[in-house]
Amino acid sequence: MTVEEPVVPQQGCVFGGWFHPAQAAALGVAPYGPVQGGKRVWLSGSALPDRVAHVQGEAAVEARLAAAGWTILRAETLSLPRQLAALAGAERIVGLMDSALHLLLLFDVVPARVSILSRGLHRDLVRPMRPSRRPRA
Repeated sequence: MTVEEPVVPQQGCVFGGWFHPAQAAALGVAPYGPVQGGKRVWLSGSALPDRVAHVQGEAAVEARLAAAGWTILRAETLSLPRQLAALAGAERIVGLMDSALHLLLLFDVVPARVSILSRGLHRDLVRPMRPSRRPRA
């Protein structure tokens, strides 16, 4: 194969600190809707395959959260539209740092209070994605 001129686009996301506003706008198209007071969602990883790292005692934590009125969302068991519907309008979203949190990128806004619980990753890998920051040269 012969390539006359390669075209390489600018990165839309830099892990650990920058998200291009155009990329955020292209992804963030699902309506979040009005916040529903008292709607609390736990993003669970308990239904993931056994080969994936699980959290010790997660079933007990989920049982207590469910008893306290939290919705336990096992994203991998639902279609994408049902995942978004389960999250939309939540006042509070909590989960371990994992891929289920990527769902939040698909909303137009996320006015919920979101807590991301660390899995003990090195501090340099835990940084917010900020649409307004440019990557450092």
